[in-house]
Amino acid sequence: MIHHRNTYQENHRAHNHGRTAQVHTHGAIDRFFHPRIVKYLWAVIAASVIGFIGNEAVAQFRIKVGNEIGSASLVADGHHARVDGFTSLSVLFGAVGVWLGHRLHAELNVAVSPELSVERGHEIAKEVRHNLLHKLRYLSNATIHVDPIDASGEDYHRIAEHEHDDLPAHSH
Repeated sequence: MIHHRNTYQENHRAHNHGRTAQVHTHGAIDRFFHPRIVKYLWAVIAASVIGFIGNEAVAQFRIKVGNEIGSASLVADGHHARVDGFTSLSVLFGAVGVWLGHRLHAELNVAVSPELSVERGHEIAKEVRHNLLHKLRYLSNATIHVDPIDASGEDYHRIAEHEHDDLPAHSH
């Protein structure tokens, strides 16, 4: 028996998957730059646990049956379901992080003219920190380092190898 696929349905399904991906991508970017308070966190945690358990059960079943009947496609579907389960776990970890109140901390080097006063450099650092905390609401703190433009970055903050206090040679 030969099965013919309905090309219209396949094209429609592929179009819907592409549109769904666009909507989810836009939503993720929007939420990244405009975070909102998560309501019903318990429901997110419950859904992620249920999603993981369900996907793992489906994965085990598909892989077992796929191996029994020699279907590489069914085994691959099982592995796909397992990855979907890991995605649910990542949602769980994120929800628990929100519940615990974890937020991000940023550290940034700002290069300024070496001719600026220390006071002006400090004002610039405060302004940068203020803008970061307002624009990225998920930040709980930001540390701003002000460097002269000709000596900016981590390489200029390293301390060369040295010895002191009976310690072996070391660098920072």
